[in-house]
Amino acid sequence: MIRHDLNSGAGERCAGTTSDVAGTLRETNELMSETPSHDSWTIEPSADTFEDEVIKRSYDVPVVVDFWAEWCGPCRILAPLLDNLVREYAGKFWLAKVNTEREPNLAAAFQVSSIPVVVAIHEGRVVNQFAGALPEAAIRDWLSDLVPSEAETLLQEAGQVATEDAARAEDLYRQLLADESPKVQDQAKIGLARVLVQAGRHEEARSVIAELESRGFLEDEAQKVKAQLTVAAGAAAAGGLEKARSHVAAEPENLELRILLADALAAEQEFEEALETCLSVIERDRGAFRDRARETMLNIFQSATDEELVNRFRRRLASAIREALSSSQKIAELYLQGLSDEELLVRPCVGANHINWQWGHLLVSEHRMVSDVFPGQMPALPHGFAMRYDKNQAASDEHRTLWTKFDLESISREQRAATLASLERCTSSDLDAPTAIDYAPTIGALFLAQATHWLMHAGQWAVVRRQLGHPPRL
Repeated sequence: MIRHDLNSGAGERCAGTTSDVAGTLRETNELMSETPSHDSWTIEPSADTFEDEVIKRSYDVPVVVDFWAEWCGPCRILAPLLDNLVREYAGKFWLAKVNTEREPNLAAAFQVSSIPVVVAIHEGRVVNQFAGALPEAAIRDWLSDLVPSEAETLLQEAGQVATEDAARAEDLYRQLLADESPKVQDQAKIGLARVLVQAGRHEEARSVIAELESRGFLEDEAQKVKAQLTVAAGAAAAGGLEKARSHVAAEPENLELRILLADALAAEQEFEEALETCLSVIERDRGAFRDRARETMLNIFQSATDEELVNRFRRRLASAIREALSSSQKIAELYLQGLSDEELLVRPCVGANHINWQWGHLLVSEHRMVSDVFPGQMPALPHGFAMRYDKNQAASDEHRTLWTKFDLESISREQRAATLASLERCTSSDLDAPTAIDYAPTIGALFLAQATHWLMHAGQWAVVRRQLGHPPRL
């Protein structure tokens, strides 16, 4: 951090010594006047004009601010170097010269305690700085992190013309695929895939995205293109919007057709109806279609451009996940109601696991999955619990080593309360965050997996209830 310790005049310290700069200063005096040179990319802002001339301009182009004073020898060495560079870069950055004796408030605002100090401002904030009269090579190296390279300039140009001149953008992106920088190559691939999707050349775009995916990750922009391709594939499978609507009208209970309809709607930019369709599936289904609908919503979130609409449906999706967890807990409790400890040892069929083991297995699974993503948030399971309900112990009917129904109910309430508390701590956008779990790739999928897992086992408990002559609970 540049410290503020400014007084006026000689109270400011020079970043250099007289012996360091004396010889060079004599030569420099012959090349520059008392007032720094000025050209079309150089400005001399005051405290009153700094906001407009520097801060606002920095959103379009980086601005380099040189804090100097006429009495400062190193400043007079540095000035002609910066003047030459700003002319050479020809508008790729602007140079703002601030005389600290004339503008002490600006110097104080940047906590300048010695001069020269050079500060880089981009997009309204300080992004880099250095002190002292660096040699030209060092300044060029410093600028390389601030000023876009030729390849980066071409990337910007391609992005700017992509909507109106897709052919030109594609040509630029393909040129950049041969750039020596892997970062530039990857950015060019993302831009190329985006242009190919825009042109309806989906197979070519998929090939480009597959190349990027082979690295083991996708940037956010690449993930967005992949989501658009997934939506487009679903729309194609539905045969277009008109056919998708007619299929759902003919089979209104077919949830798979509803998901295809959502894809077809999204492909036609009918995002709100597409998201409503997905939510209706999530609210109605208790199995695999619920998760498919959730994945389709995530793809639509990536494709939609209306941020308010996306945020509104993110909140509604979070509410649907909470409701799924709550309803699965209630259904499980109803199926277990009235069963004794002995009846919990009944197996729904030969080779299946008895209810007591299934119940413990569900608790261990939920505890581990949520703990993996939210370390320290789940209460500890009783000592030996996870080992007893390991799959290697599933065949055992030794009731003395099993937890009682009373204990399992208590552990269930405690674990599910912690799961719901973890969900409540998530923002709606947190639910899209990735996990390291293959079958639950996002946090939202992880929570839905708990609801689905319990309901899958509850279906087996319904079989046992019928075998035992207990009335159905639903």
